[in-house]
Amino acid sequence: MIDALDETFDREEASSIVNVLVRNLKTIPDGCLSIAVSSRPEVDILTAFNGYVPLKIECEEKSNKEDLGKFIEARLKGYGMDEKCQKEAARILQEKAAGMFLYAKYVFEQLDAKAKEEQLVLGDIKGL
Repeated sequence: MIDALDETFDREEASSIVNVLVRNLKTIPDGCLSIAVSSRPEVDILTAFNGYVPLKIECEEKSNKEDLGKFIEARLKGYGMDEKCQKEAARILQEKAAGMFLYAKYVFEQLDAKAKEEQLVLGDIKGL
């Protein structure tokens, strides 16, 4: 798994990685190796992987939002909020995350740290 290939600081280095992958993947029999690369749809990266069918995950896709909602609801259960507060917190986080699991991950890291110190309230979530 290569995550965030487009975020490398050195595009030449990223290009080298992509070239090695593409060149070597062609020599490996089908089904022997699976590689996942995550990236924004940058032209140079898409061009390098020309011939491979990308799997796109769009933040606004219904299935992605549903999965994110389930993740948020499951994580909120551990904070001792009443059901009404939990539902409102889930609604707020789902809206703020806009389909991005990474946002939710960082929010829960902050909430976990705060929860160690005191009980969470809805205002804590609204402020993130």
